[in-house]
Amino acid sequence: RLAHAVGVLVAGAPDEALELLDTMTPSSDAQTAWLVARSAAYLERARRAERADDVPRALDAAEAALAADATNPAALFNRALALEALHLHAWAAAAYEEAARASAADGWRREAWARLAALRRPRV
Repeated sequence: RLAHAVGVLVAGAPDEALELLDTMTPSSDAQTAWLVARSAAYLERARRAERADDVPRALDAAEAALAADATNPAALFNRALALEALHLHAWAAAAYEEAARASAADGWRREAWARLAALRRPRV
């Protein structure tokens, strides 16, 4: 069921993904993945529907996932995205750096370093 909710999210339906996630009671083994999926769904819904109220929810879910697994690259990345969306740029930069260092996957690492570099560029 979690994989289905993530697939729905990837297909571009964060509302539906959140509805599916809300109906689940994840096992302790799946708790971190469930929280990461919730965080991603809130971030995506915030972006698509301009729902700023979803950004703190995304941050809360990412933080809860990190409480269970402090090195989860997806949770680290989602935390950084949420901090950036909240305009907490110094914290977001530190979070992107942490996500980049924790990720073994090149794609995650490259994206985190790119976002970090963008945050460090002077704003005009």
